[in-house]
Amino acid sequence: MKTLSTSLFSVAVLFSAAHLAGCATEDDGDDELDPACEDAKCDAAGGTSAFEVWKGGDGKYYFHLVSDNGSIVLQSQAYTTKASAKAGTNSVASNGVELENYELLEARSGEWYFNLKAGNGAVIGTSEMYARKYNAQRAIDTVVRLVSEEQRTRAATTGGAKFRAFRGADNQFYFHVKAGNGEIVLQSEGYVSPAGLTTGIAAVRANGKLKTRYRVLVAANGQYYFQLRASNGAVVARGEAYANKANAERAVESLVALFKSELVADPEALPATPARTVTAYAQLTQGLTALGSIAAGGDTLQYFGYGEAPSMPSGMACVTRSAAQVATAFGSDLDTVMQDGDTGAASLTAAQRTAMQTEFTQYLGSDSYNLCTTDLEGSATAGQTVFIQSRTAQGPSLAWELGWAAE
Repeated sequence: MKTLSTSLFSVAVLFSAAHLAGCATEDDGDDELDPACEDAKCDAAGGTSAFEVWKGGDGKYYFHLVSDNGSIVLQSQAYTTKASAKAGTNSVASNGVELENYELLEARSGEWYFNLKAGNGAVIGTSEMYARKYNAQRAIDTVVRLVSEEQRTRAATTGGAKFRAFRGADNQFYFHVKAGNGEIVLQSEGYVSPAGLTTGIAAVRANGKLKTRYRVLVAANGQYYFQLRASNGAVVARGEAYANKANAERAVESLVALFKSELVADPEALPATPARTVTAYAQLTQGLTALGSIAAGGDTLQYFGYGEAPSMPSGMACVTRSAAQVATAFGSDLDTVMQDGDTGAASLTAAQRTAMQTEFTQYLGSDSYNLCTTDLEGSATAGQTVFIQSRTAQGPSLAWELGWAAE
């Protein structure tokens, strides 16, 4: 069985290559910036607009890291070539994701600043001066965020590891992590909404860097797997099965290193899922239409109607119910129409009723619903309106109404 440590090898090689490139100092033969960029800011090739490479009046090359509001949060030492300055941005991107690589210092003036160091201890970036230590610490957090976003962008553009989000057959939302070779190495629990999915991905990013958040367990078949848990113990994702415990533990170590590197691309946005509608279910639509004819021919029951509505009618009392409970409520009203309406030629056959109820269950999916009702009273008729509304963003809503002759 192929282990995860082997599966992630291509990702590790990709990361190592990028890191080594960041340490390079050789000239790329393109020292001169475009004339419009002389003594100005130019985006680092292959990076994001957060990094800006420029040539100073001293003929040296520099780069700095710019925050969302345009302020400079990290600046480089002088480089003799443009190539080495661009390599410096790569080094910042790979080293800047770890808080332990930052050194917070107090200047003689009483102001505060920080250095970002590479693995060999060399300073690769220095911050601006801050009047308060707290502000300097916040600036470190900003740099970590910016370079983390840079790493995720690199993973996306180079075919590295990535999150993939999707909607399952149960209408819940899921995500998994795919290694650079396309193998799924981590998969999530189900979420009822896209917002929950986003929160789950953030939890995996935060907890996936900590080896203590993984639990290696033995399955009933004797194989080993692992769970990734949040600080409260909740399971946020789980790994594949491995033949032995050592392979599962190596997989955990590989994932910890991968999440620490931030070289996992964010998922592509989920395509908008159209709301489910009764018109997509032919036998359900035909059955609902037939119920109107059946009700109209009854002695006591005189009306059945339905319609899909985006909002709840006023004056209704609601309770939360599962899809199965909503299906039961609908089945009860279906029985009422069949009993109190015209049981002649317009009646539904047993097979048609079964097909109709089957499609109604499919229409409901596995959503949770608001089940709302209100009684209707008038001079000629009395009845009840039922309104169901899914508690998921793209779930269906439907109202139906029964009317009897007033006594």
